[in-house]
Amino acid sequence: MTELTCDQFIEYVARWIEVDEANISRVWPTKGGWEGWAQVEICSRIVATDSRYQIEREQHPYGASRKASDFFLNVNCPVSQQVIIELKCQSFQNYANFGAGLQADVEKLTNEVDPQYRGATLLAMGIYFLDCPIPDGFQRWVSPTNEVALVWASL
Repeated sequence: MTELTCDQFIEYVARWIEVDEANISRVWPTKGGWEGWAQVEICSRIVATDSRYQIEREQHPYGASRKASDFFLNVNCPVSQQVIIELKCQSFQNYANFGAGLQADVEKLTNEVDPQYRGATLLAMGIYFLDCPIPDGFQRWVSPTNEVALVWASL
């Protein structure tokens, strides 16, 4: 197994947006959202690059809660190499509350991750199209077409 770092993951997501922006543009207006599709696309692109990466979806690092993280990297590595990721994808249904959703993910990661994962990197990220307020502390990357933006905060 090869460790996939937080920075590498962010870079993979940015490259995926760049390469697949036309498909993303077609899918993002879908009623019910497109986050699940994005998770699968991101995961498959990363694993296609290096099949030794361990990237899991819908894992449960939130203790007794049934809540799941969108991605969990390096599950079988020491905690210091693990990365727990929450992803928000803006859609027509959530565009007005997109920033609030990002903030809720920050709070979920900060306050609800099981203590056994203390020391793991926690990452809140979002992909969006429409201009909207983004909580403080997020970094931003914009696609070359200026149509799609990626924001993230490592906690």
